[in-house]
Amino acid sequence: MKRFFIPLCLFFVTQNAWSQTDSVPQLIVVKDTLAEMEIVAMNAYNDGVKAYEAGRIKDAIQHFDKSISLKPSFEKAWFNRGKAKEENKDYLGAIADYTKVLELNPSNDLAVFSRGETYLKSGLKDGAMKDFNTAILLNSENPTYVYFRGVLKFEQGDHKAALNDFTAAIQADPNYVYAWNDRGSVKRQLNDLEGAISDYNQSIKLDPKLAFAYNNLGSALRQKGKYELSITEFSNAIRLKPGYSVAFNNRGSAKFDQGDYAGAIEDFNQALKIDPSYVMALVNRAAAKHKMKDYKGCIEDCTKAIELQNTSAAAYLNRGIGYEMDRKQDKACEDWAKAASLGLKNAQQFLNDCDNKSDLEEKYKLRK
Repeated sequence: MKRFFIPLCLFFVTQNAWSQTDSVPQLIVVKDTLAEMEIVAMNAYNDGVKAYEAGRIKDAIQHFDKSISLKPSFEKAWFNRGKAKEENKDYLGAIADYTKVLELNPSNDLAVFSRGETYLKSGLKDGAMKDFNTAILLNSENPTYVYFRGVLKFEQGDHKAALNDFTAAIQADPNYVYAWNDRGSVKRQLNDLEGAISDYNQSIKLDPKLAFAYNNLGSALRQKGKYELSITEFSNAIRLKPGYSVAFNNRGSAKFDQGDYAGAIEDFNQALKIDPSYVMALVNRAAAKHKMKDYKGCIEDCTKAIELQNTSAAAYLNRGIGYEMDRKQDKACEDWAKAASLGLKNAQQFLNDCDNKSDLEEKYKLRK
């Protein structure tokens, strides 16, 4: 992801030289004082940039505070303080600073975009979309602006519009690796798996160390039923990023698809070692344990998943299957009804075998 920060300023102030015999009016003294304040403001600004680049974000904010206090119209100091606040996760403060930049210069497309990016991080998607659109109007040649609009459209489920934006970003910058990767993900959503695989391969060609691109490629290959190839790509992702819990989970899922349940459990174990609260890995391990006839283990994993996320329909469904195999039909039916109430359509077919189906449908308001 491309980041923006305004660099150091070289600023020189020329002062008049006066001889001892010259009379120095008060006006000149004021002018010299203003010049000195300008120098101090610029020094504080430069110190802020250096602190930011060194990772000392709080120090950077303090330097920009000083610069702004001495020169309230200093557009670059407002912008960079906004960036520092954004980095410090003070999103409201960052938005306020970017807004001040736009009061000083309404045509600053970078400030509009940065405010939109901060809106997006804050979950304020309407504000983000408005700012991304404005940034594109102000500067249609910057591929980052249209890329981020594509990201937002993708999050909103507008996949065709996202596809158009990612394509526009790629046309503007054919080396935009993130745009290639994300366009691949959109194509996966649109069931264009060959197109997705092609885009992921291009992103990997541009940046062979991009672990998540290998993971995404593996997911597309798995959807194509090419399990061995998908396992290879998930392994590549893990090689590049050994703590990549998602890649371990996905490789385990591919092994599960192949019928290698023991191998799948090993990968799910590794994913959970990295992230003990990884609900999907717990649910997937439960399914693998069920296949290995470890029904109590299946129930335990699903129960843990439900404790972490009580809206996991898959956890209720799989626990119900575990209960059924453990000859606890009442508990099984209760879990299937809960899964159905959470919107899992295939849970209904399990519920159809329950003697108390009508009561459960009434309890979980499943009747139309």
